[in-house]
This record gives sequence, C-alpha cells and structure tokens, in this order.
Amino acid sequence: MRPRIALAAALVALPTLGGCAAAGVPVPSPVVPEVLQGEVCSEDVADALAYFARLRAMKRPELQKEAERLRAASPAEPSGEQRMQSALLLALPGGPAVDERRALALLQGERARTTQPEVRHLCQLLEALLGSALERDARLHAAAEEQKENRQRVATLERDLKQAQSRGRELEQRIFHLHRLLTREQTEGAERQRQLEELRKIESSLESRRGVPPATPAPDAPSASPTTPLPRPHEPEERQSSPGR
Repeated sequence: MRPRIALAAALVALPTLGGCAAAGVPVPSPVVPEVLQGEVCSEDVADALAYFARLRAMKRPELQKEAERLRAASPAEPSGEQRMQSALLLALPGGPAVDERRALALLQGERARTTQPEVRHLCQLLEALLGSALERDARLHAAAEEQKENRQRVATLERDLKQAQSRGRELEQRIFHLHRLLTREQTEGAERQRQLEELRKIESSLESRRGVPPATPAPDAPSASPTTPLPRPHEPEERQSSPGR
C-alpha cells in the first residue's frame, strides 16, 4: 500500500493546467474546497498526480511518444486511469496535442463514473481549473477579435481618407482648370467688348459723316429768286414789270 498523503498538499502543481504557467502569468495557490481539506489522497489520485509530475518533466519528443502510447492503448471503453491520464496530457500547457475542451469532457466523464470521492473531488478541481482557463482563452480570443476588427476599421478609415484626399486633389485640379477657363473667357470677353466698342465708334463716325450736306461752289452773280419768272429773250423789261399797260 502506498503512503496516503493529504490531497490539498498534493494539488500544489495543478494550477499550471490551462496554460497559466506557460503564459508567464503568476499563478496563486489553488483554493481547495473545504470538502478536500485534510482529505487523504487515495492511490488512484496519487497515481494521477505522480503521472502529471512526470508529464511536466518530459521533453516534447517524450510527450509525443506518450500521446501515441495513450492513443494506441485506449480501447473502446477506456479505464478510469486512462481517462485521467489522457485528460492530464491534453490539458498540459505546451503539450503536443493540447485540447482543453476534450480534457474537460474526459474529466466530467470520469467524475460521473468513479465511485471514489477523492477522484471525484480531483476531477472537480481540475474541471474548475480548465474552466477558468477556457474562460480566459475566450476573453483573450474576444479581445484579439476586437483588436482585429479595430485594425480593420482603422485600415478602412485610412483607405477612405486616402480616397477622399485623392478626390480632393482631383477637385482642386478641376477647380484650377475651370478657373483658368473662366479667366481666359473673361479676357476674351473683354477683348471682344473692346473690339465691339471700336466698331461702334467707327460706325458712329461713318454715320456722322453721311449726315453732313455736300459742299457747293460760291456763285458769281446773285441767283434769281425761285418765285420770280425769268425774262423772255428780246422782250422789253417794262412790259415784264407792268403787264397791264
């Protein structure tokens, strides 16, 4: 019979489950439920804790071989020891096949099948540790997704800003081009107005010249009045002046 030790003292190494130690996060000592305080460690629990200690001392190639051994030795209905060992290997941080959800399912199955209170309590504690790790991973995943979405939003805003700046430059070029056209049209309009004024002056000058009567030469003798009849040839002047006589 192996020596029976206190279960609370044997669980000191278990907080490394779930990746806390691998992540470099300080891990406090586990809070052992009152039901476990002073409880002695059964042989099955001692075996599980010793197996977990051996796993922590193994290198990665040794862990891979251990995973292959468990897969090859697992029958259709594994024993309690096999379920516990598979759960501990799947939950080991940095292991070759970390699967905390599957490890949690194995522990829940073992807790439902075992008749030993100590094993059930160990499963409960391991489930709590893995559950906390899964919750932490879910929060980290959500934070990573949020950060990814924020980066995507920033990238979208930067792209929209570049497009807006490009459109702004295009508008500035169009405004500059339109301003040049307007300036040219104003200059051409002023030139046409000047030419029109010149044409008007020339036309006014020509019209004023047409309205002046033509110049006539000075007469040698006073001309007869248009109402006085001209004298007939070879007729005396007195007869013309007094026709009644």
